[in-house]
Amino acid sequence: MDERKVEKLVADSPLAQRELEELYKWIDQIPLSRPKSNIARDFSDGVLMSEVVYNFFPNLIDCHNYSSASGQQGKLSNWSTLNNKCFKKMGFKCSQTDLEAVCASKKGKIEVLLYNIQLQFLRYKEACERRRKGADNRNNKKKTSGQLLTKEFLTTIKTESCRRETSERGG
Repeated sequence: MDERKVEKLVADSPLAQRELEELYKWIDQIPLSRPKSNIARDFSDGVLMSEVVYNFFPNLIDCHNYSSASGQQGKLSNWSTLNNKCFKKMGFKCSQTDLEAVCASKKGKIEVLLYNIQLQFLRYKEACERRRKGADNRNNKKKTSGQLLTKEFLTTIKTESCRRETSERGG
């Protein structure tokens, strides 16, 4: 993004210049269906946000549920769908006030929302990894326990079998 644009946005945003630059780099790395020219206007209908979510968590979202909208009601509908179907699954929701401000393309609002959503994505990803590691550990314990039981069971069977053979032979 143009440095003059970033400087102007910093003046209109509670985010520091470094945070904004990192946010724009993050967004620029994501393949989106349309070019970004004015981030507030580009994200106002929620379609690009659905693509951002899909990029990181494709199982959480169906992008076909989100269509381009130019009216406030259509934009709010897309964002409400994101909020209720996707963000809720991730353990957070955006306020109605924030969504209305983003839909109205108010300066600096999308950047703050994207920044907070990026943080929520990181938290959700970490939580998923912890759950997966916990499940892996539980599965490994079950497998290990099962293997030990199997070995113990086989050892017991062999020992009992040997005892029977010895007693049958009279030894």
